[in-house]
Amino acid sequence: MTQVPATLENNFRAVLRADQMRSASPSDVVSGVQPQLILEPATEQHLAAALRLSNEARLAVIPRGGATKLAWGNSPSRADLILSTTRLNRVLEHAWADLTVTVEAGCTFQTLQETLAQHGQRLALDPLWPEKATVGGILSTNDSGALRLRFGSLRDLIIGVTIALPDGTLASSGGKVVKNVAGYDLPKLVTGAFGTLGVITR
Repeated sequence: MTQVPATLENNFRAVLRADQMRSASPSDVVSGVQPQLILEPATEQHLAAALRLSNEARLAVIPRGGATKLAWGNSPSRADLILSTTRLNRVLEHAWADLTVTVEAGCTFQTLQETLAQHGQRLALDPLWPEKATVGGILSTNDSGALRLRFGSLRDLIIGVTIALPDGTLASSGGKVVKNVAGYDLPKLVTGAFGTLGVITR
């Protein structure tokens, strides 16, 4: 673990509120590796700024949603800080007539399904621990469940995504309509990438 300089902690405090930054506890260990800080930004812009500061300091960052799949993928050799998406938890738009919904990455799958159910709809996935698993984490780990055999996997159902890149840039691809040919197919690229290409925010 790299020691996070006090000056960098002050820079984080300039971006985040006091309740959005804390020291890591033993319960935050990832595959036996103890991080030093937990950051919980409440906006995409603040998350991107925190990621940029971390990248400039060459810190090892682990994105975390509901913490249901931290044991998946390769075990980290370093974990200086965890960047949590749990405060990015809103359903932003449900265009039920168009069969599309836009959510922030920290929205739980259960919350998403409850929103869709108000109009007799659902997302045809059955990921593990739906009450805790976040949409961003499900996408990042490609946790589609057995329903993918009938309806396709998540990468076949998602039509747009926004991610925060290590330099703090927010990159978006796709759109809000089912027939969309705008730009590279970033949604398929980040599906199953385990946060290695950037942090999914929306």
